[in-house]
Order: sequence, then structure tokens, then C-alpha cells
Amino acid sequence: MKMFKQILIFIAGVIIGAGVIIINPDLKSFSSSTTKQSFTDGVVTATLDQRLGTLTFSGHGAVEWALLEELPREQRVFVRTIVFEDGITSVGSYAFYDGRGLINLEKVVFKGDINKIGSFAFEDNPNLTTVEFGGKCKVIDFGAFKGCVSLGPDDPTPDGCKVDYAAYRDTWIIR
Repeated sequence: MKMFKQILIFIAGVIIGAGVIIINPDLKSFSSSTTKQSFTDGVVTATLDQRLGTLTFSGHGAVEWALLEELPREQRVFVRTIVFEDGITSVGSYAFYDGRGLINLEKVVFKGDINKIGSFAFEDNPNLTTVEFGGKCKVIDFGAFKGCVSLGPDDPTPDGCKVDYAAYRDTWIIR
């Protein structure tokens, strides 16, 4: 019965999901107005556009794993691209690893400078084929893209970025 209910919720999400959804972590719900999630180093807003399959993070600060928890699992299947707007300073450890339900994630875009991509931040996303950096990157930690078996062969890392030896383990990227 629980599985049937989850399927119905998913189908309703597909039917209704032609619009833009804004994640409202403070209220633990979705809203049509912009809301912000506060972190210790700034304020971040997450916006899911189901039509485009894009989850966009904007504001100033770090994107931590807890923010994704506010997006119901049945909505996570719509995410094909994650965009970090200029002002996002870092991505926390385990923030988007595949165990979080991002089964269709294909592309990650960092539009501005990024200080750090944490350990295992995007681990085991088998459909991830593209990572784009629009600015500088200071650090990519251990296993950040580990197990992203579709990623490569071109290394997307900007010059001058400190990359842990195992950041791209089990991908097609050779460093």
C-alpha cells in the first residue's frame, strides 16, 4: 500500500509538475514565492524547475546536504542538471551522492568561483557526464566525483585547483 501511495504521489507530481517549484526548507513545504535557507556563511535558495530538470542554487554561502532533504524523493527524479550560481562558496560532503535519489543527474554547472567541493559530494551518480566550471575552484576533496562512471575523459578542473588524488576515482578522467 505504501508503494502504491508513493507511485500515486509521483504521478501527481508529473501531472502537476509543469511549473517551477521553490524549495522552502523553513516551512518544510513548497511555495511559489522565493524563500531562503540560512547557513552559517550566508543565505542559499534552491529552485527546482521540473520542465527543464534544473535544480538551481543561488545566494551566498555553502550548499550542505541538509538542503536536499527538503526536496521530496519523488521530486528528485526530475533533476537532470544542478546549477550553482555565482555566490555559492562551497558544496558540502555527501551533498548530492546517488543515495540521495538523484538518479537522473547528468550535469553539474558551477557558474562562479567555488572554494571547495567536499568529500563524496557527487559520489556514485552513474549518469553524470558533464561538470562545468565558469570560474576558479580552490579544492576538490577526496572522492568528490568518485564512481561517476560516465564522467570523462576530459578533465573539467580549472587550472590552479587543488585536487585530491582520489577526487575522480572510478571515472574516465585520468589525472
